[in-house]
Amino acid sequence: MNNPLKTTELFVLATAALVTLVTLVWLLAHSRYGINLTDESYYLIWMANPWLYSVSATQFGFIYHPLHLLLHGDISRLRQANILLIFGLAWMLCVVFFRATIDNTAEHALSWRSLPMLTLAAITATCSLIYFCPFGWLATPSYNSLIFQALLLASIGLLLAEKTISPISIISWILIGVSGWLAFMAKPTSAAALGLVISACLPLTGKFNIRLLSVSIVTAVILLITSAWVIDGSLLLFIERLKGGVDMVRLLGGGQMDMMRAEALLIKGNERIFLVFFSVITLGITCLLATSEKKNAYLRG
Repeated sequence: MNNPLKTTELFVLATAALVTLVTLVWLLAHSRYGINLTDESYYLIWMANPWLYSVSATQFGFIYHPLHLLLHGDISRLRQANILLIFGLAWMLCVVFFRATIDNTAEHALSWRSLPMLTLAAITATCSLIYFCPFGWLATPSYNSLIFQALLLASIGLLLAEKTISPISIISWILIGVSGWLAFMAKPTSAAALGLVISACLPLTGKFNIRLLSVSIVTAVILLITSAWVIDGSLLLFIERLKGGVDMVRLLGGGQMDMMRAEALLIKGNERIFLVFFSVITLGITCLLATSEKKNAYLRG
């Protein structure tokens, strides 16, 4: 009662956390319903036996094949695993973001390790679930989800990366390399776009280090060569697989050759409300925490 602002913060935070939990549980529960016979049947067949085809432009089936075996091909569990993986990576990204921003402030009342900040990170991470809104209900793992997961992993690596050599810095540069490999396995053009973005971000953030960047490149190359050996037994055959996949996509003429393109975010009215709601909640909680931080700093000063 002595600090009504703190009570308000806790109430808003608890309410938003409850909405986050309900949203996540609702998605997991509805993973048992519906199937798209055109897209999802392809995803499931590709994951079940990725060696079925000798040519392919995307290799996401090989990446998700172990998950398919682990879950015995259960469609609902595959969807749930995909949802949790995306949410988990987004949550980790938000935690890393708060770590980078709060630790760099001169004065802060809350640690990024504190329960309120971890809760706020989970609330913010709920926005990642907008991935499941466009184009209908397609929660089954696919090349699109693999690209999204690669981008989340790359963002985590970029935030943790440092110009100096340290254990956490080396791990972060390895994560960047892993994300590049995953993006290539999903769609090579996405890996190229990711490489351009990373090349632009590193100098702008003052984190560019040619030796540490080589760690990322070597990691991606080693993983790519290993994948080629596991999939086709040789790098040359793997290249032929990719070339054959591109030729097949070109012959089908479905427009997939326009891989480098900018498109609008196709979301419906209810989905816009969902996105706006969580954006407002996140902004409100952030403002309340910032106000409380300034007030505590003023009282201490």
